[in-house]
Amino acid sequence: MFSVVIPLYNKQNHIIRTVSSVLNQSFVLFEIIVVDDGSTDNSVSVLVDNIADERLIVVNKLNGGESSARNYGIKLSKYDYVAFIDADDIWHPEYLEKIRELIFKFPHCGLYCTNYYIMKINGDRVKAHRSRALRADTIIKDYFEISRRLPLVTSNTAVIPVHVFDSIGYFNETIKMGPDLEMWYRVIQNYQIAFSSYTGATYFHDADNRVCNNALYFSESFFVSLAKIFESGKFRIQRVELLYLNDLVCKELVRLKITLSGSDVRRAIDFVRNLNLPLINWRIYFLLSFLPSLCMRVFYRTEYILLK
Repeated sequence: MFSVVIPLYNKQNHIIRTVSSVLNQSFVLFEIIVVDDGSTDNSVSVLVDNIADERLIVVNKLNGGESSARNYGIKLSKYDYVAFIDADDIWHPEYLEKIRELIFKFPHCGLYCTNYYIMKINGDRVKAHRSRALRADTIIKDYFEISRRLPLVTSNTAVIPVHVFDSIGYFNETIKMGPDLEMWYRVIQNYQIAFSSYTGATYFHDADNRVCNNALYFSESFFVSLAKIFESGKFRIQRVELLYLNDLVCKELVRLKITLSGSDVRRAIDFVRNLNLPLINWRIYFLLSFLPSLCMRVFYRTEYILLK
């Protein structure tokens, strides 16, 4: 029923944990397609030397990025539903079973997902979404409002029917930061999303080689491509979508302010200014430009400013 696609690049310290969490699922009708995207470490050998299961398929390709690897896996899939998980995160045992239940309840949706945990660097584990509206299986009606705080859908909790890719296309390989968000955005424009309150996965903040940790990809991000579409006036956009986009930009700039040198942050801020984003939160922009990094760390941890 499920083809599980795992893009792999230099995750030798995590890949066993990830694949084991998939093999430990209570629902067992699936295949695992691990797409090695030109790893330069021992990721593949660590995997094949330690796990032997007929459902596991490992393929190799030249490095092309996470979207390229996901698309490669999708095209190899033999089942009707494609599930995704990153090579450094985990599923909980009933994840696929809960997704299966969602599919039977809401058979016409274009994406199925569950709640998830975030494992912080200090070891604290927090549930991503705790709203009363998300305490039962449901069709999502306010995706953008929910996703302003934390993503509703992640690359560890999303399952998409194969026919959806035939309709709206594959992951955009030109986007280096947030290509998964861009895919979910295209899905929500064309299909409904079904959500399970079951906490089906854990996302680890301390994983190695995450694309979101690379500032060089800022200008090749999902929100930049989306902002350019908005600016072109090709279609009308709702206010909540603009607020969602603004939140993505501001959160990323806050993160860069905390982690990068002053020149890199200034380059990113100037880049955003040139986008001419509507409804940009000038208070956050001012803070990003002038407050010292220590103050930004406080705001980042509390999320007070970003959730105003």
